Amino acid sequence: KETTEEQKENTKNNTEEQSQSQIDYINIAPEEVKIPILMYHSISDDDPNNNLLVPPNMFEEQMAWLEANEFTAMSLDEALEAMETGKVPKRPVVITFDDGYSDNYTSAFPSLKNHGLKATFFVITDGVDNGYYMSSDMLKEMQAPGMSIENHTANHLELDKLSREDAYDAIKRGQD
Repeated sequence: KETTEEQKENTKNNTEEQSQSQIDYINIAPEEVKIPILMYHSISDDDPNNNLLVPPNMFEEQMAWLEANEFTAMSLDEALEAMETGKVPKRPVVITFDDGYSDNYTSAFPSLKNHGLKATFFVITDGVDNGYYMSSDMLKEMQAPGMSIENHTANHLELDKLSREDAYDAIKRGQD
């Protein structure tokens, strides 16, 4: 028996409502909100000398620990809202990824989903669909279960080494 698009959407909405209702929130003064941010680049064990790489098994252990210790992963937008309102999960965390490497999809995304966590991925937009970075299809698939996709820059040049116009262009083109 085939599932209609409407049934799929209802199931997705019910799952989201259930997960939102299971989160224990506290209300504190906005200036008291403290949310740790975990920042990753590549989830790979290709080069053990690269300190920006986290091996997949280590990443999996870290995500399992967050789940076992009942952390609630938030998007950056949710974290900003919590800092404005003071309504925050009891054990908040923000998980971010820089650059948009394809291993974020193949290694990190399955672990995040497996542990009921969400993350924000900052993508170098000129790299999308080139094989080394994530594809547009990967990014779309990741958005469906609650991952946030944001602009890193268009080309990952060092902004402080560029003219003001070129830096502005790298940021602006990344939003297109």
